[in-house]
Amino acid sequence: MYEFSLFGRFEARRDNQLLNGFEARKVQELFCYLATFRDRSHPREALADMLWEGYPAASTKKNMRQTLWQLQSALDVPPHAIPVVLVESEFLSLNPEAEVLIDTAVFEAAAYAVRDTSGYQLNSEQASTLHHAVTLYRADFLEGWYSDWCLHERERYHDLFLMMLDKLICYYEAKQEYETALYFCNRALREEYVRERTHRQLMRLYYLLGDRTAALRQFERCKEALEEALGVSPGQRTCHLYEYICNDDATAVLLDTSPAALTSELGNDFPELLSHLMELKSALDGMHWQALRRFSQDAV
Repeated sequence: MYEFSLFGRFEARRDNQLLNGFEARKVQELFCYLATFRDRSHPREALADMLWEGYPAASTKKNMRQTLWQLQSALDVPPHAIPVVLVESEFLSLNPEAEVLIDTAVFEAAAYAVRDTSGYQLNSEQASTLHHAVTLYRADFLEGWYSDWCLHERERYHDLFLMMLDKLICYYEAKQEYETALYFCNRALREEYVRERTHRQLMRLYYLLGDRTAALRQFERCKEALEEALGVSPGQRTCHLYEYICNDDATAVLLDTSPAALTSELGNDFPELLSHLMELKSALDGMHWQALRRFSQDAV
C-alpha cells in the first residue's frame, strides 16, 4: 500500500516505510499534480509546459522524460503489479485501480459526502468521518509551494477545512457537547482569526457553558481583530448576539439570530433552518430548569 501526504510537507511511503527517490521537487510536483487531478488523464506536453514554463520545447520534453523515469524509479512498482501511474504515448494519469492512499483524497471525499447536509443534521457516523478528515489537515496543502495551480488548490482545501469545522461545531453544539465544539472553534480561529462567524460561535458556546464573562470577552476580541485587520466593526448579527448575552436571554442566544434575520433565513433556506430549530428545541428543554431557578432566585 502506497501512502502519500500532501497536507504540509510532502511525504511518500510504502508499507509504512519512506520511499527514496522523491527528493527532487519536480518529481514531487509531477506526482502531486496527477494525484490532485486524479479524475482525468493529462497530456504530457501540457504537463511539461506547466512544470518548465518558459523553457524551449525540446528542453521541456527531455526534462519530462527524465522526471517521469525518476518518478517510476521512486515508486519502484514490482513486476506484474498494478502500476501507480498510467503512462501512454501522449497522456499520463494516476491509476484508479492502484493501491494508493492520499490524504487529500480522503479529506475531499469526507467533505463532499456531507456538502448538502447541515451540521445539525449529521449522524454520528458522518461526524466521525469528518472528525477523522480534519485531523489529516496537518498544515496547508503542499506548504511552501507557490505554483499557480498549487495556490488555487491550497485555498480550495482551506475553505473545505473551515466548512468541515463549521459542520462539526454545529453537530457538537446540537449534542450539547460544548467543550468539543469549543475545540473545533478554536481550531478554526487559528486558521483565520478575523473570521467573524467563528467568533460568534465561540461567544454562544461560552455562554452555553455558563461563562457569560468569557462570551463577552470574545466579543471584544472579535471587535479588536476586525478593526485591526480590516478596519471594520462587527456585523449586526454579532452585535445582536452580544446584546442577548448581556441581557442573559438564553432563548435568543441559542437561536443566534434577530427577528429580521430569522424572517430572511426562513425565506431563503427554510428546510435547513427548520432542522436547526428542531435540534435547538432539545437544548432549550434541557436549559428550562436553569431558567426557572434563576427566575426564582431573582424573585427572592
